[in-house]
Amino acid sequence: MSSADREKRGRRLFDRSMAYGQTVFDPEINLCLLRPGTETHTTRESLLYALGLLEGDEQGNITRAQRIIDAVLSTQHLNHESPGYGEYKWNWEDADTKGGGPNTPKFICPPLIHIALQHAHEEECRNFEHFRQRVSSGRLNCRTLGERIYEVRYLGERTSMLIRYDRETGRIIERRRDGACLVPPMFSSPTAKQDRSGQLKVEDAVLHTKNVSALLVVERTGNCYVAINPDLWATPLKLETPYGTLQTESFAFGKIVWKVGNGMKLDIETVYLLEPIYVTKPKETYRVFVNGRDMTDMVKQDEDRLILVQDTR
Repeated sequence: MSSADREKRGRRLFDRSMAYGQTVFDPEINLCLLRPGTETHTTRESLLYALGLLEGDEQGNITRAQRIIDAVLSTQHLNHESPGYGEYKWNWEDADTKGGGPNTPKFICPPLIHIALQHAHEEECRNFEHFRQRVSSGRLNCRTLGERIYEVRYLGERTSMLIRYDRETGRIIERRRDGACLVPPMFSSPTAKQDRSGQLKVEDAVLHTKNVSALLVVERTGNCYVAINPDLWATPLKLETPYGTLQTESFAFGKIVWKVGNGMKLDIETVYLLEPIYVTKPKETYRVFVNGRDMTDMVKQDEDRLILVQDTR
């Protein structure tokens, strides 16, 4: 596929996503509904919609994005004495007494940081001052080095961290802790392995990826295979097992849990589905979940494969 074709496809996906965001946006709460017809307002998807609004240049879009960010930030649990301190709500309607779990910052903070780096300096975004103050209170500073390199630096009372990455590709170029080069540890055990080689083999399973720190876990007692992409950029992914093959041309940050045996279960958690996911059709019954939603009825089939398509609405 040529770069022009990829750009056109990306534009179509962006336009469709923004049109859907417009459909489910609730101006009274300033968040998006989890899906049409529900009364649940989701924070993570709303924030991605806000990021899309900021990529445009219309004043109305910027104002709406500001309101969404205000609403999302207001769901953060700020009780210092609580074990859930710093967590966000998954949904606006969740209880106020605690956060949504330790995973919520991993999904909420990346788009917030992207907004801070790319948009919080814009002249039209003067109402983002409270957001900039919250970022700076964590002693997080950033600057541009040349045309493509961004540097993000965290300064704490007893430690410092520095990350430099390529703005165009998202690739991390350098990371340091207290001045020393930091190499993230990779897992390795008889049932789990992580590296960037592009091919991981654990027991009877092989995971193929490209340029990511992929992780493969095999639980033999439960006939369970777990493929994880912990990086922010997408990768082609192919998981080969004795029970069949699962593959997709592009899988972003997230994980795939494939349970086989007495009824297949496929559980996918990801920011979004970039490309269809193909799975060898099981002989027994199957269930498919995406980000906690049962998508079994929306799975397509051909002679020997199940096909989970991009548009899962």
